[in-house]
Amino acid sequence: MVTTRSKTASAAIAAQASPGPPNKQPHKRARRHRHASTKSRHIPVPLAPLPARTLQRPRSPTTFGLIQEHLHGNLYHLLVQSVLWNQTSGRSARPVLSALLTLHPTPESLAVSSITDLAVLLRPIGLHNIRAARLVALAQAWVAAPPSKERRYRRLHYPRKGCGVDVKPGEVLDEQDEREGWEIAHLPGVGAYALDSYRIFHRDRLRGVVCDEQGREPEWKSVTPTDKDLRAYLVWKWRLEGWVWDPLTGKRRRVDKDEEAISVERDTAANRITVMSGAATN
Repeated sequence: MVTTRSKTASAAIAAQASPGPPNKQPHKRARRHRHASTKSRHIPVPLAPLPARTLQRPRSPTTFGLIQEHLHGNLYHLLVQSVLWNQTSGRSARPVLSALLTLHPTPESLAVSSITDLAVLLRPIGLHNIRAARLVALAQAWVAAPPSKERRYRRLHYPRKGCGVDVKPGEVLDEQDEREGWEIAHLPGVGAYALDSYRIFHRDRLRGVVCDEQGREPEWKSVTPTDKDLRAYLVWKWRLEGWVWDPLTGKRRRVDKDEEAISVERDTAANRITVMSGAATN
């Protein structure tokens, strides 16, 4: 009897451990097969690398593609752009710039804006509290002393080391003063990038200089920027006039006959790659 009970118990235990009727096995295997098939359809396929945004070619023979080319007619917009582009990408900053200029199209509007509300608008590009305070301070300084060709201010060690040492802090230079100064250097947040952009895209307009009629070279020809995009723009700009320009030294030479056969667009792309390899992002 003991042996019978043991066999019975063993049979019950074996029945409980059984994987189930044979007719369920294909169903489980099919489910596993379908799962494997679904997973296989989502295996990532290697894609060709996309070209870098900063390497795009000029959109037309007269336009390189920098945002400054669209803002050059309005100095206030140009300076706001320079503040927003500092330590961020243009792709992220463009929608913020558009929203900010829609809310505050003039420096008078920005000067009385709330720093707290402005910081909320600038949050997507980071450093929002610093940028907000800087922009309001810039606008307030603008309202107190708008940029004018009759007033210039020093920017120590710009554009070269030692520049501005002969001008006292806060001293205002008039048009007859031969010492070096800049019409926007008194505005908070205006650094080398903003000054370079101003000189390349707007200074002649502010000063009323007509280079062709007065026999003067345009201001952009005397600028040697450190920003990679401004350097690439000037490489392209000089090439349009038949010169090969070195962005590191500011020296130039005439394009030879062999180089004349190369299209401006292809040369621009090559120069932008060269500039990017040695320039730091602002």
